[in-house]
Amino acid sequence: MYPALFCNFFQKFYTLNFRVVRFAITEDSYECIITNLPKKEFPADEIKKIYAMRWGIEICNWVKLYDSDLYMLVFPME
Repeated sequence: MYPALFCNFFQKFYTLNFRVVRFAITEDSYECIITNLPKKEFPADEIKKIYAMRWGIEICNWVKLYDSDLYMLVFPME
């Protein structure tokens, strides 16, 4: 609805700042997150907590879809 906030259509190139945060999931497994959140306000440990909360919400949404058979709308069987 407001494309001017995200992209200037008259300018082909623009600067995009982001950072990659890598944290351990298990002893030999890591997760990489790309974010534009500031490092001072959101250190890697905070990003890990936020990411874990997000997946808790995603799992709850999938459980609701499967319990109500709404997953058929998302992934219809052929």
